[in-house]
Amino acid sequence: MKKDFRRIKPATHIGAIKKNPNFKLCGVYDLDNSKSKYFEKIFNVKSYYNLNDLLNSTKSRICCSCSTL
Repeated sequence: MKKDFRRIKPATHIGAIKKNPNFKLCGVYDLDNSKSKYFEKIFNVKSYYNLNDLLNSTKSRICCSCSTL
């Protein structure tokens, strides 16, 4: 993830999810925990150390996986 200094927050799917009243952003996870913590701080959402914890703790019905892999 590159920092774009022209933006207050990075361009991600999180902004669209949080703006939609039909969705609730329950948490974030990244293989790089520092990125998860960064998103937790700037988007005010809980970060998780692994995907299983996120899915089991939130009882999510939809999971959005955004990856460059």
